[in-house]
Amino acid sequence: MQTFSVAPLRKVRKYIQKSFHKSEVESLSSQFFSSDDDSNVPEPDSLGALGSIFDMGGVADFETDLSTVPEGGIWIISGTNPADVLFKLPGLMLKPKVRLVSFTFQKDTDGKGSSWAVPEQYCTTEYLERALEAANGAQSPPHPPEALPNVMDALEGDRSTVSFFIASIFRRELLEFGAKGVFQRWSHHRLIDKVPSAIQPYWDDCPEVLQPSFRTLGDGTVVTEFFTCRVVPPVMIVRHLDQYPSNGYTPMSKNQVLIKFKARS
Repeated sequence: MQTFSVAPLRKVRKYIQKSFHKSEVESLSSQFFSSDDDSNVPEPDSLGALGSIFDMGGVADFETDLSTVPEGGIWIISGTNPADVLFKLPGLMLKPKVRLVSFTFQKDTDGKGSSWAVPEQYCTTEYLERALEAANGAQSPPHPPEALPNVMDALEGDRSTVSFFIASIFRRELLEFGAKGVFQRWSHHRLIDKVPSAIQPYWDDCPEVLQPSFRTLGDGTVVTEFFTCRVVPPVMIVRHLDQYPSNGYTPMSKNQVLIKFKARS
């Protein structure tokens, strides 16, 4: 087992979020691995300050004119290519002749996304619009029938430590792509390597070590482990485990709640 600094993971995450939100891949270049990271953000001195310090916000690709949205919401084809971020991230890439396509759903101030890995010959507007026709509300997103079983099946890499951590962050950001309002999940989590000092007095049996770690098992499988603090109720610290097979980047994932916030009497 080897430990890994949380600082570059924060940089990777911020880079992906900005790229998804603003489509500014070229302007962000390789600076996400510099020493200037968000780990020096002042720690909050109260529970009330957690939201403003830690809230990462949503990851929507563009706004929809709400006056044209039907009462039940609407799915549209996203103009953002999620795979663009991989050009600037080391060790991980898209397989040849496969593309990532995304759809976004909008209802009032809430939104969500749905992303798929699709053979490039099926990425035309005609094919994607057929998938739109079969969509039915937020719980039934567009699903191109030619899509690979898992969007991570479209990735390959050099199997370096950093490539697996990037895959773990990329997968979660992709699941959160387009999320707003009630559909936000991962956006409420902050990557950590220790329990934030503002909430330490409110936890029992705080774990001492929360650094990201990496393991290679005897059969060639790889396991990444890292921790987050959910900063909106229910506040909690979560352990994230991803186990990657020896021949790919499609993980089995487990998210384990370690401790939940509870006020002391």
